[in-house]
Amino acid sequence: MGNNPDLREGKSVYSPRHAARVYLADGQVIARRGLRDLLRADHRFSLVGETGDTQEMMRAVEALEPDILLVDLLLPGIDCTETITSLRARQPDLRILTLSTGCPPARILAALEAGALGDLPRKASEEEIFAALHCISKGQPSISGAVSWQLLGQRGHQIQKLAALTRREIEILCLIARGLSNQEIADQAHISEGTVRTHLTNIFGKLAVGNRVQATLYALRSGLTTLDECLGSYHPSLQRL
Repeated sequence: MGNNPDLREGKSVYSPRHAARVYLADGQVIARRGLRDLLRADHRFSLVGETGDTQEMMRAVEALEPDILLVDLLLPGIDCTETITSLRARQPDLRILTLSTGCPPARILAALEAGALGDLPRKASEEEIFAALHCISKGQPSISGAVSWQLLGQRGHQIQKLAALTRREIEILCLIARGLSNQEIADQAHISEGTVRTHLTNIFGKLAVGNRVQATLYALRSGLTTLDECLGSYHPSLQRL
């Protein structure tokens, strides 16, 4: 895999001949057992390991190099920002989906800003779990409604950086927030996929964000896009495999 999954999204990490390799880190034993059984029952995913300890997770992820990390935000010893930032620095292609167990939206938001691609509420159904995994396997975000609502009152200085974007870049940013793939953006904007990738690089640089999730959060905070538009694309319950 290359160094920037966000510029290559649209192709899932799994294929008929390759199941996505998942590492599960959940401090709740019973819940972890349920997720383990769920993952083992689906041929698209291969569970390569599991733990209920943060340090063990860090060592295992580095050794096993899974495609996806499914991690509990209340795992003993975890620091959302530091842990996820460290994991992403070591393995830029790692796709992280967080499990929130009654976490405040601000904690989930911190994980997303640190590089997680999505959040999965603990009460999520089987369909929602696989929909979220499907999204992040393609490098696409899966953002819960609780987090999106938290963003509405956080505009502040975000608007200022938008002034640095061109009209075309603002258009592309809005399409990112709607969950469109590079090819879908190219089709809608009547440009090549290569040009889309160039725009993404410029947008990420000007806004000082690292991926599509962070760009979407920026668009929400600044009021550039609406909650309904984002939830229509990203909420797991609205995704279909």
